[in-house]
Amino acid sequence: MIEFILDILFNYPEGISFAIFGIKKKKKKAEKMLKQFEKGIPELDALSLDSDTDNVPQFSETQRQTRTPQAPTATTYQPVFPYRGRQIIIDSGRVLLNAKDDSVFILGDKAVGISTNGTFNIDSGGKTIINSPEINLGLDARHPIIKGDEFLAIFQQFLLVINQVTVPELETATDANDVKIASVNRAGEGLRKATEALSELLPGVLSDTVKTQ
Repeated sequence: MIEFILDILFNYPEGISFAIFGIKKKKKKAEKMLKQFEKGIPELDALSLDSDTDNVPQFSETQRQTRTPQAPTATTYQPVFPYRGRQIIIDSGRVLLNAKDDSVFILGDKAVGISTNGTFNIDSGGKTIINSPEINLGLDARHPIIKGDEFLAIFQQFLLVINQVTVPELETATDANDVKIASVNRAGEGLRKATEALSELLPGVLSDTVKTQ
């Protein structure tokens, strides 16, 4: 199979489409072509992924980091049909790509499309990294997601202000005769317990597997 694909990519003229149905060719020419890839793939070498994604900003209860967000530079590509360039069509009951010793790479200069009428699964034993200037979850996606760690720091600061400023005022509130107002005092005590419990539970809402930048 790989022999036939490489032969098409290097020797056939543009404007021709091919349907692959398990045709086999001689191995000598394919082996010669495969040696050209041993030097590496320029498109992959140009990619730079930051592997240090475990480090997240550290926040105190009274101070947080501020960053100026960068505007996305994503572009939209519209495919043209019919396509007049060289192309390969694989049409079969089942197609399996299996790299037993190394990797499988799918590279597209304009776009890479994957479509299915059933489920779409990605299983990884390590990290799954999606590197893009803009990621839309849904065709009509328009709402930005929350940066969990920064939201947590802001929310905890808010709760801290309530506990240090608002709650003491409620717990010690008195009337004009300097008599404690029991209902307000109880409300202050209840608010303190609620905010303290919420502050303890908040860190648990952060995902251990999904992160954004």
